[in-house]
Amino acid sequence: MARAGRVEVELVEDDADGRPGAPGPRTDGEAARATARRAGAAVGVAARGVRRRFRPWWLVPPLVLALGLGAAQHVTDARERERLAALAQVPGVLPLLDGPLEPVWTSGPDGGGWPFAVTDEVVLVQRYAQDGESRVDAHDLGAGEQAWSALLPAPVLGEGVGPGWFGTSCAPPRDGTLVCLASSGPDALDLTTDRPGHVEAVVVDTATGAAEPGLRLDVPSLAAASVAGTSVVLVGIDGDGTPVVRALDPQDGGERWRAALDAFLPDDPRSVWAPFLAQPLVPGVVVLDLGAPFGVVLLDESTGEVLDHVADASVPWWADGVDGVVLDGRDATVLWSREGTTVVPGSPVWTPVDDGSFGDVVPVLHGEDVVLVGSDGTERVRVGVGGADSVAVLDGRVVVGDGKRTAVVEPDGTVVWEVRGTWSSSAPALLMTDGRVVVRRGEAAPGGAVTLEAFASDDGRPAWSTTLTGVLDLTWVHGRLLGVTSDGGVALLR
Repeated sequence: MARAGRVEVELVEDDADGRPGAPGPRTDGEAARATARRAGAAVGVAARGVRRRFRPWWLVPPLVLALGLGAAQHVTDARERERLAALAQVPGVLPLLDGPLEPVWTSGPDGGGWPFAVTDEVVLVQRYAQDGESRVDAHDLGAGEQAWSALLPAPVLGEGVGPGWFGTSCAPPRDGTLVCLASSGPDALDLTTDRPGHVEAVVVDTATGAAEPGLRLDVPSLAAASVAGTSVVLVGIDGDGTPVVRALDPQDGGERWRAALDAFLPDDPRSVWAPFLAQPLVPGVVVLDLGAPFGVVLLDESTGEVLDHVADASVPWWADGVDGVVLDGRDATVLWSREGTTVVPGSPVWTPVDDGSFGDVVPVLHGEDVVLVGSDGTERVRVGVGGADSVAVLDGRVVVGDGKRTAVVEPDGTVVWEVRGTWSSSAPALLMTDGRVVVRRGEAAPGGAVTLEAFASDDGRPAWSTTLTGVLDLTWVHGRLLGVTSDGGVALLR
């Protein structure tokens, strides 16, 4: 502590370059204070115990602003990560597409095939041939190497007006097993033939590929066959002329249930009906499209009970659902579920992606407007977009695509961005997204290839484009994008 009557001073001087100098020596008395004032230093009184130093206050506001911006960006980034993580669980949303898609792996050329299921370990590919072996191949999800191959029964082709029809069908795997069948029947125009249809099934272990032979039988009249759940389902005409649906045990051929269809068809349906069994659209429901104009019959998978008959309707090729089935009626869309049926005006539109922004909705094309309707028929959103053949719902906006354009539209009809071009109109626009970009399939490239173009989902800026040489078609299964190559291989794309 300084003695009474003395002052303790810290002197700060400027160097020639204007920077603060080093503290000067301590000096006694008023002369010292005067010297300090002339030097521009702060003078402190020891009795108050205060020392003052140079402090750069001008740096504080920018520093606070920078810290605030950094914190805000951190929150924004965290929310974006949460949004993308939530979107990753939406069917049709792909892993992050940071650049042009390219094959992670491609299986070797192996004849015609189509990937139909993906497990945690393998991609399942159904391969078929009119002359030769039909089988299911399992390719390792990580490297594409073949894990196993299961031989499927071959169709039995007989004599007649034509070669008849044949096909193989596998249901999505359930509880580690895969039920597949081969079926064949006489030509639909050969109404005089006594040649029966033929059905043969196998049950495949998806872990090892071991195939256990199952039912094998001739069917007096067979019009369609497929797998629903754990049953082989056959559609044909019974011995007394009654059109029926039958569910059989795939292992021993035992009949589980039978349902008559005579209430939904004319007296002589053989020459006029073309039934089609849809792959399972709703768990526990068999969906049978009888063909125009007879409509669709929906049956309980376990009992065969007829749940409903929707006249003058058909099953769209892209139909999918968890709680209900979307049917295409005459100038109307039919929303069917076990709880009831709702009919709304307009035709159903393919929906590759729906993140639930507007709840459980179905896009319908009504005139040139796209309408999002709830399962109860309530209109949630209507936007005038001049038509569309594919609609995605993403981040509270409607993404529309057709052969002329891709556009993102707000619920009030405001066009956020639009890209026009010439794309293939032979099929609905293939719209894909990872939540940050919208990817669509472009015009087929010469020589057999798929082109893809990506646009930033927020403003439509071109992100990237690529040509997948040798890839003829695309499909995604359980969040995996797969390509079918021109030589019969399958490629995992990322």
